[in-house]
Amino acid sequence: MFKQVMKKIGVIFLALTLLILDLTLLGAFPLLTQNGKFSLVEQIGYGVWALGSLAIFIVIAYGFKLLSLKEINWRRLVAIASLNPRHLFPR
Repeated sequence: MFKQVMKKIGVIFLALTLLILDLTLLGAFPLLTQNGKFSLVEQIGYGVWALGSLAIFIVIAYGFKLLSLKEINWRRLVAIASLNPRHLFPR
């Protein structure tokens, strides 16, 4: 029981760390762009960064045995990555 709780805490901590990193990048992106507007290349770059951080999260969490691949709800994960509220909150 204690081991499962510690695994969940580890996953939450790792997710929050990557979220802070992504939010920092998101806050820095308009400062790095011209006129605060995203060009197509910058949008693609941020999308690659977001997918990369998601992949890093899965690899680290799986490597430290914090979660198994069976525990991942892939539909919800894709919905979170694409920020599609229709998939996040099914009716």
